[in-house]
This record gives sequence, structure tokens and C-alpha cells, in this order.
Amino acid sequence: MSTHPEMPPVMSLYHIVNSCDTELGAIHPLHPEEVTREKLKAACRKAQHEMSTVADYLPFAKFYQNYPFLRSYLPEFMKKVPLILECQVKCSCTVRSCKKSHRRIWKSNIEELKACGLLSSVSELRVILYNDSPKDLHLDEAIQELGIPRGAIATTKLIKFLGHGLFLAGDDQSQEDAKKEAARTIQIILGHCPHVEELWYDTYRARGSSGELLRDQPGVGTEIMTTLRSVLHSRLTMMQVARPFATYTAQPFSPNLRYLVLDLKLVPELGHLPPIPTDNMNHLELTTISSSINWDLFKTRADGRVHFPNLKTLVMRFKEPEKGLIQSSLDMSKVVIPATVGVIVYGINNGKRAVWEYFKKGCRQLTLFECPSAFKDIDVYNLQCSEHFQLRLIPEEGDSSKPLPFAGLRHFFGHRNYVIRKMEVIGIELIVPPTVNLHIVEDLHLSLGIADSNTILNLAHRLTRLRILRIRCFSMYRKDLNNPGRGVHFANEAHELDIIAEYASDIPMKASKNMHCLHLYSHMAIDPNRFIELMARFPNLAEIQVNGEIVDTCLYRQHLRTSKYRSGALATSKHAECCKAAFAIRVAVM
Repeated sequence: MSTHPEMPPVMSLYHIVNSCDTELGAIHPLHPEEVTREKLKAACRKAQHEMSTVADYLPFAKFYQNYPFLRSYLPEFMKKVPLILECQVKCSCTVRSCKKSHRRIWKSNIEELKACGLLSSVSELRVILYNDSPKDLHLDEAIQELGIPRGAIATTKLIKFLGHGLFLAGDDQSQEDAKKEAARTIQIILGHCPHVEELWYDTYRARGSSGELLRDQPGVGTEIMTTLRSVLHSRLTMMQVARPFATYTAQPFSPNLRYLVLDLKLVPELGHLPPIPTDNMNHLELTTISSSINWDLFKTRADGRVHFPNLKTLVMRFKEPEKGLIQSSLDMSKVVIPATVGVIVYGINNGKRAVWEYFKKGCRQLTLFECPSAFKDIDVYNLQCSEHFQLRLIPEEGDSSKPLPFAGLRHFFGHRNYVIRKMEVIGIELIVPPTVNLHIVEDLHLSLGIADSNTILNLAHRLTRLRILRIRCFSMYRKDLNNPGRGVHFANEAHELDIIAEYASDIPMKASKNMHCLHLYSHMAIDPNRFIELMARFPNLAEIQVNGEIVDTCLYRQHLRTSKYRSGALATSKHAECCKAAFAIRVAVM
């Protein structure tokens, strides 16, 4: 049983805040119009997301129609406007006896754009094919059926294809017919969008995957993409040198090239590739790195080196070295990359030596996409090349029902940190080990499975410099440890939580003097009593962000009369100072 005094419920604390002779902040609910405005903002954000579909556009259109007084916010909220053409197929099988419909159904958001007066603001033409249908594509006919007024989307800069279905269409089509259809399609696209400067495709739904084809797949989709790349090559400022790509390119790259994805495994297969300009490049992604990087592909300066003066992001995707090759290595004597660059690495186990050789000298931010087991054999010290470190955990390969190994994360969190001040470990909802030695971290963002009060107290107490703690979790209740809704889980979680509880029992009432900001979002309901108690343990807490229902839950569960605390019972408590400080806060609803 807890030895700490019972904490007053939120309603009582409202009165404490309003009646005490101290400058305590009050909790104010948002005005209904402000709530609706925030919902519209969220709907706009979803509608203009780089991977959004027709379905993602419907909430935005509904808001526009139902709340005309919010229309003045559109220029502020809708920075990008995609015209979406999405192909849907009920069944993609080739079984003759199948009675389901196999025909292509094309859907679009064009009517919503017209109704909202946004058709003239279209910045992107997006074609989505997330199906495996081998049926003929007929994309040219689908675009014509949209009835786009002449010149309506002439300012569009980006053409984007999403889904591997583009390259699976027209399985029974002859190569000659595929070329003719591709030519008609390109003529129609460029007729509507004559000023295109960006061309992109992703074969997967989630941005961040490589989205590359492993081999060339003959067909109308390949013809469309290859021809568009050849026709637009010299004016593209955003592009991919990836399959499918013309084997010989005579035209130079645009000097304004700013965003490039380069498949290093494909390059040796190309007969000719002009030197790649780097002066204006702000994003470079190098994929399929299995040995060294050929920096000779880029333009050099008088000193014989490749300079990236404006590079903001460098993405490196390492793959397992081919048989007979040593692990990837970077010859950094040929390249000059600014220390202000943000570095994103996939496959760190296949390229750790290469990353360590250069980026330990410093970078703006280091982000790793990796599975938990990879950290078992990684020297975490050599990843401390930036004050801002982000780890995005991805699932392990194999049986997803089995518990994930915990040794890698225990090694990661147990390593002493001398550089990192801001850290994010997100993606998979994990369990933090009892021992966390990242002592100089000041800002920590975690995705947790179970974030009970003991876990939060243990983190805040061990990380003595921690000022900001952001946690998104499945639940605050330990009883949800085996909840099937959690998805992934780690080995020996209950044992780890037992150890954390034992540690937490020895933590003093003032658990952290530096904790200034606490953000806590739980998929399940937040434990209101433990949450209130937590706030009282951080005497200098100035800001919290919580689930929207936390206040309602606490109000509903009120069981002590407000007058009891007005009469001075709280003031006589030896913990009154902590309780007052805990509610001298600004509350934001998430």
C-alpha cells in the first residue's frame, strides 16, 4: 500500500487553483468553435498528406460543407492540394471460375476539389494503384473521364505514382500496345501539367520504405515511368535514379536538382549517366549500399572533391554485403558534407563502420531505422555523433506472435551517454529496462507498451537532467500487459516491471527537480489517480499534455467534497507545496 497521502481529485484542484493566493494557472476548456477549427486542421493535414488517398479527402470535404465559417482558414491549412486518381479492384485473381468483379474502378477527389474551389490550386497529380490486377491499365481513358477543364491544373509541379500495381498492369498486353498506351497517357498528363518539375513513385503504402523495384518488369507501367523520366530529365528538381530507368541518358541533370534518390546497385547497369550536380541539393538518398560509395558519379570542384553546401538530409540504406565483399566503407576524402546535415540510416549492422568513420565528427541529427535485436552487438558509444538521436524501431522478421528479444534494448539503454541531449525511441511500443544510463538526456520521447507510474518515476529519477518527457503508450495499467490489442511484446516484460516497481519504491517524494514538461498519451484510458500523484512528485512541473478524457474521467470519479480542501486540509499536509506546484501548470488536451 502506498505511504503517500491521498491526492485530491481534479474538481477539488480546480477550486484550489482558483482560491489560493498564488499565481496558479487554471484549466480552461477550448471554445467549441476552436475545437471545430482544430478538427478542420487535422482533416486538412490528413487530406494533403504525401500518401493520402481519396478516402482521406472525405472528412475534409465534409467539414468544408458543414462549417462555412471555417473556410477562411483554408489558405492557412491547405498548403498542398493533390488531385487524386485512385484505382480500386474488388478481386485481382486470375482464376477463371472466380465470380467476383475484376474490373478497374477509378475514383477521384476532383468533385470535392471543385466544390471547395481548390481545383486551380492543385500542386500534384497523384495516381494510386495499390492492387495486383493484371488487367489492362487504360490510365489515359481514366484521366480523360475526369473532365478536367483545360488549363485548370496547369501550375501542377509534381506527378506521383503510388503502388506497385502500375507495374503489374497489362499482363496480356503486347509490348507495342503498351508503348502506344504509354505515349497517349503521357501526352494527356503533360497536356494538363506542362510545367512539371518533380516525378516520384513509391511502391509501398508507407513512406520510408525504399519503394524500389528489384527488377525491370516489362509493361505499360514501365513504359510510362521510363518515358516520363527521359522526357522530363533535364528539368526535374526531384527524381529517382531507380528502376525502371533508361539505360542511356544523354541529357544533363537539372542544375536545380534538389532531391535525389540514387540506386547504387542499378548505376553499373546504365550505359551512361551524366555527372550529378550538387550545388542546390538538399536531400540525397543512397540505396542498396553494399560496398563503397562511388562519389565519382557527382560533379567535383577544383579541389577534386564533391561538395554538398546545401545538403539538409542524407539517407543511407545499407544492405548485406555480397559474397566476397567486405562491409560497406565510406571514402570521405572525396566528399564534403556539412556538419548541419541530418543523417538517416537503414541497416546499421551492415554499415556501422562506414557511419562511424565519418559522422562521429558531428551531424545535426542521427536517425536509425532498425529492429530491436540489431543493438545487441552495436557499440552505442559510436552512435553518439549528434546531440539529437532518433531510433525508429521496426518489427523483426519472422513470427510476429513470438516475444521480441530484449537484450538489444537493454544494451542500448544501459550504455552511458556523453553526447545525446534529445532522444526519441519510437515505432514499436517497447518496455524500458530498469537501468537507464543515458544521464545527460534532457528531452526524451518514447513509445511504450505499458507506461505505469513506476516506469515514469524511475525514468525521471535516473535521468537527473531530464526536463521534457513525452510518452505515447498503449496503457498505464499493468493489467493490460497481455492485452491482445498491444500487438508486439517483448520477452520477460512482467519481470522487468517488477524490478522497476522495486526501484520506484525507494524514490523520494520529490522524484525530479528538473522535470518541467510531461506529455502523456495513452491508447487505453489513463489511470487518473496515479497521474495526479505523478504530477505531485515533480515540484517544478510547468506544462502537461494529456488525453482529452483525463479531465472528464477525474471529474466523474470525484468523491471528496471541495470544501474539505478549502478549509485548509491541503495546506496542513506536508506535501502541500508539491501539490500546489503540480497544478501551477498549463494543460493541453491531446
